[in-house]
Amino acid sequence: MRADAVLPVVVCRALILLMVKVNADNSGRLCYSTYNNGKWLFHSKGGCSGSLTMDEIMKDLRRLADIESAKLIRTCEYSVMNITCPRGLNITIVNALYGRIEKNECPNHGPESHDCRSSNSLETVAKECNGKRHCQLLAGNELFGDPCPVVVKYLDVQYLCN
Repeated sequence: MRADAVLPVVVCRALILLMVKVNADNSGRLCYSTYNNGKWLFHSKGGCSGSLTMDEIMKDLRRLADIESAKLIRTCEYSVMNITCPRGLNITIVNALYGRIEKNECPNHGPESHDCRSSNSLETVAKECNGKRHCQLLAGNELFGDPCPVVVKYLDVQYLCN
């Protein structure tokens, strides 16, 4: 993706993130904002409210930019995934999924289920890999549990080297 195309995506995602962040009950009500004494204040007739400092907003924007530049790798169930960063850099896991959400990935001879995911994917991969230069994971039910029995699963990991 070209650099000039990334910024609108990041800004759009940041706005969505801000809306979700200040709308704790996830009702979908639209918020509007005002700036007062160094904080963005969010309001709506439906009761959506909250505040964020510019530092908090910039932190969220940087996190979203990191996600946009993260590497994505996939390995099928029962295969080993190797994540390696260049010398002097360490792994930071951004996202992980063990399960199956795409029909055509990794050969599946079982049921046509393609909407299952392990609830502990991100926590498990982060615990195993964060802060290391190299990490090796076996994509299997032993590590992640079995979110969909008889279905062939895969492990997707999105990570940064920093």
